[in-house]
Amino acid sequence: MYDLLSEVFAGKPNKEFLEKFHTEGLLGFLNEFSDCKNAIDSLFIVVNECLSDDLKIKILSTDYENLFLVPVAQTYIPPIASAFIGMENINRNLFYTVSEEISSFFNGYGIIFTNNNTSVFQPDHLSAIFAFMSFLVNLEEKNKYDVEMLKQVNKDEILFFQRYINSWIHVFFSEVLSRSQSNFYNSIILLSREFIKQETVYFKIELNKKR
Repeated sequence: MYDLLSEVFAGKPNKEFLEKFHTEGLLGFLNEFSDCKNAIDSLFIVVNECLSDDLKIKILSTDYENLFLVPVAQTYIPPIASAFIGMENINRNLFYTVSEEISSFFNGYGIIFTNNNTSVFQPDHLSAIFAFMSFLVNLEEKNKYDVEMLKQVNKDEILFFQRYINSWIHVFFSEVLSRSQSNFYNSIILLSREFIKQETVYFKIELNKKR
């Protein structure tokens, strides 16, 4: 799910991206984890309409621009962690910005994220944040028999989620829902909100195991 959300917020949607909802079995996957059936149905209606009409893809791209890309747009809401969270909430070291602290996590794993245009993401962009969580989840699975490595990855996974996702994402979701008139992005946000709630419960359980 983190992979999907990373790609959703990475840039304007195109036909290749929308086709993944069918070719990669996302409908079945979403139905497995989510009870938001109306949001799923609405999402796939929009996807099918766009795939049969290039003009609707252009309209969807404009929706992305106005929501997440163009600061002067009335509906703009930045998908940037530092726009929502202050250092007093995540760190007592005032020498580092939110973006710099997130970069330190990436650097610790030798990670450099790039978008489709090969330019480096702003580290605290939501797409990069979700991509890093996906990386950690996959790394955790690959090292499930390495006790020490698994312990470290799990620790970073919980810390990163709490500081750089759960500390602000709910406000971001609410703002998008209050401003957006796009069925596609409203559906994505509803599904994302449910996913984050599930992750929050999961990480609370993991923390309680460590006590």
